[in-house]
Amino acid sequence: MLKVGVYWSEATDAYKAGKESAEKALAKLGGKADFAMAFCTVPYNEVKFVQGIRDVVGEDVPFIGGTSHAGILTPGGYLHKESGAGGVILLASPEIGFGVGIAETGDDPRATGRKAVKAAIAQAGKSESDPVSAYFLIASPGAEERIIKGIQDVIGRVPMVGGSAGNNGGEDPIKEFGNSDIVLNGAAVAVIYSDLPLGVAFTGYYKPTDNHGVITKVRDLRTLVEIDGRKALDVYAEWRGVKVEDVAGGTLLLDSIPFPLGRVDVGGDHWWIMHPINGNEDGSIATGSDMAVGTGVTLMEATMEEVAQGAVAVVKMALEDLGGEANAVIVGHCGGRAMGLGADNMKKINANIKHALGDIPFIGYLTFGEQGFAKWSSSGSGGLMLMALAFGAGTK
Repeated sequence: MLKVGVYWSEATDAYKAGKESAEKALAKLGGKADFAMAFCTVPYNEVKFVQGIRDVVGEDVPFIGGTSHAGILTPGGYLHKESGAGGVILLASPEIGFGVGIAETGDDPRATGRKAVKAAIAQAGKSESDPVSAYFLIASPGAEERIIKGIQDVIGRVPMVGGSAGNNGGEDPIKEFGNSDIVLNGAAVAVIYSDLPLGVAFTGYYKPTDNHGVITKVRDLRTLVEIDGRKALDVYAEWRGVKVEDVAGGTLLLDSIPFPLGRVDVGGDHWWIMHPINGNEDGSIATGSDMAVGTGVTLMEATMEEVAQGAVAVVKMALEDLGGEANAVIVGHCGGRAMGLGADNMKKINANIKHALGDIPFIGYLTFGEQGFAKWSSSGSGGLMLMALAFGAGTK
């Protein structure tokens, strides 16, 4: 059996927000927590927010979290108060084991993934030969694909979801939480050993167009320089039927939300979405995803109404993957999508998630990069995507 407690706060004081959220979540749980996850927006002092939670749940409870762009998703609504907001979900079950590890990202992100997951395994009291049921990743934007490779070096490829921590834009810090540590540029990993069913889902909820080509030049992994031997921005503008100047510079960040780029997996079953975030002066396109020369790239499309529908769709997909009754759901929603949709639409999205889940506790955060598990191909990272993790209720 899985017991769940979730609560949230918009208290002005960050310590009070963390403490009262944890107290109310623990009261709903009805006992000691085996695992804690929390998110807050960057106006909060994250050190005080985390300490408020740890003072309630205890220093020995595996704990993971991070900063969220603009707001958080909760059963109490979409919280986006200017002074800050935070929320906590607590889980307890004799049928699930948890462990959390965190590491700073240095010159070798793959080594970061290995270090973080090994620490998580150790906290769970397991060995590297014990099979992991699933894992959850919270990283800083920039090297998520390589971090995933490092995790897989240790535990192999298992179901996973993740969402990179976010901020409100500009120079605001992006932080990851892992147990008692808070890092500015790193990766936190929660490993899950479960006798109860788990469901994962990962989608961009976009459709492919007939416009596609081959990536012929990439710079620093995340800058798309050429498609079919031509300047990437020229090709992108041509595919959309607009002038290059219309998609140049930072305007591309929001303008591309209905028209991102996509790469299909080898089986044709899953689309990895890339968010074009800047049209550079040299005609290249800055993206939020790693790329490789020789792979195909396609112009994707969705109406803004469809962009808004994606969050409920990914939750339903996770429940379908679970294949039974759920007791808790964790949602990652792209912060870029949220920017384009605005707060009023995010409130409606939160209400739709609540309607779809009924009384099932959930928490969600707004991410600057999304990670997930494509069942028939690979695990990886994308942009303008959505993910969800559902925990089964069990029968004991």
